[in-house]
Amino acid sequence: MTDKITNGLDIVYKDMFRCYEDKAIEFLEIGIASGSSLLMFKDMLPKANLYGIDIQVPDMIHERQIRLEQINQNDTARLQWFALAVGRFDVVIDDGSHFTEETKNTFDVFWKYIPEGGIYVIEDWAISFAKDLGYYQVNKDKVIGMGNLVCELTSHKDVKSFNIIANNKHSYAVYYK
Repeated sequence: MTDKITNGLDIVYKDMFRCYEDKAIEFLEIGIASGSSLLMFKDMLPKANLYGIDIQVPDMIHERQIRLEQINQNDTARLQWFALAVGRFDVVIDDGSHFTEETKNTFDVFWKYIPEGGIYVIEDWAISFAKDLGYYQVNKDKVIGMGNLVCELTSHKDVKSFNIIANNKHSYAVYYK
């Protein structure tokens, strides 16, 4: 089971992606872990072509409409190759490293491949404020600045609107093109 169900993001996404339910869209999730969230999105968006990238790709997903690629978020050339190969993404969810540099790098590559009306989501950006969590303690230098990055991206070229959420369940930033 995906953590998107336990933290309530499944409900957020169901509402956010309602306009795509019956459309053949290109959907990318970065940071797929076991792949269970891609299976959730497959049920949510039955006509979508789903793509998942991660530094480690599970071999358990064998679905016709899901394509997985092993890519590190620091590998700009490989991210660019993948984006070019697909051509466009109507929805991108970055649930990858949650590190500032990698998150910015990934946004810079994929934002160019989102058409007008598309959506880019950065999950768990508020990890940089969770000083009591072990994740923060181990990765302090890599997560510092995530809050600034999320705010900085609101003024990025072609961002038509945005929504930034942080509460006791989850944090995510949504950028609309």
